[in-house]
Amino acid sequence: MPIISLLVSWAALTIGLFVADKLLKGMTINGGVGAHLAVSAVYGLLLFFLGGCLQFVLKVGSLGLLALFSFLAQWIAGTLLLIVTDKMTKSLKLDGFGTAAIAALIAAVFSAVAMWGFAQLNLG
Repeated sequence: MPIISLLVSWAALTIGLFVADKLLKGMTINGGVGAHLAVSAVYGLLLFFLGGCLQFVLKVGSLGLLALFSFLAQWIAGTLLLIVTDKMTKSLKLDGFGTAAIAALIAAVFSAVAMWGFAQLNLG
């Protein structure tokens, strides 16, 4: 089931970024479905490999303040990694930090809801 979970997570992230692209004037994903899948793959890999480390650095750097508000550290890390995704891919264009923050929030909400729904199916 890990492969199914990975595919559900990737699909949810792709849909979340697609919705953010449609809602936010400062965000554009140029290209079709393939571009959306590629951008979400890069962003998802960055979140997987660097998200936890970046959250730790943010918590320590804030002298523990962000440890009290863990969701805030996660959101900031997601925002920063979405900006990195923008720099790494030709398909994604972000106007600034604010747009990236809202897009990261939209993508995180879609991912969380999809993963919750997947867990409710109790396939494992």
